[in-house]
Amino acid sequence: MDFGAGFAFFSVNTQNPNIDPDFSVPEYRAQQDLTLINDIVKITFHNRFQLEERFIQKADKNGLLDEFSYAFRFRYRLQSMFTLWEKEGRSIKGTISDEILFNFGKDNRRNTFDQNRFYIALRYHFNPNLGLELGYLKNFQRRASGIDFYDRDIIRFTVYHRINRKF
Repeated sequence: MDFGAGFAFFSVNTQNPNIDPDFSVPEYRAQQDLTLINDIVKITFHNRFQLEERFIQKADKNGLLDEFSYAFRFRYRLQSMFTLWEKEGRSIKGTISDEILFNFGKDNRRNTFDQNRFYIALRYHFNPNLGLELGYLKNFQRRASGIDFYDRDIIRFTVYHRINRKF
């Protein structure tokens, strides 16, 4: 079992192509999570439950307002990780995950389902502490209207570096 908590600041650019591309909306987000980790055969399963408290600055056509909307977002992710090849500290690992996100709160009556993220990737480890991952993310997200959806295909490249904390 892993527990986590954090706080993040986001500056989110608009998704509307008719608005200035330099315009962004600030969001402050606190989060708490619990991850249950199980090894079954040679596959590691992660069940992550995450709760976020989101403070998003309101905006209109003229710019940012001095008000914030407040919403909760619940996230559940099931992820499996498995080793495909391993030799002398080097390895190739696979990851498959699916995450679903739900909004709730008085400012989100039309947008309860937020998004679904399906991810598949391969990671090459040069050693146990350094790896490169190339993955594909299918992101299906409800827009603020509550009716329309974004359907995105994303290629993600990640560098993993684990710092050895033993002194």
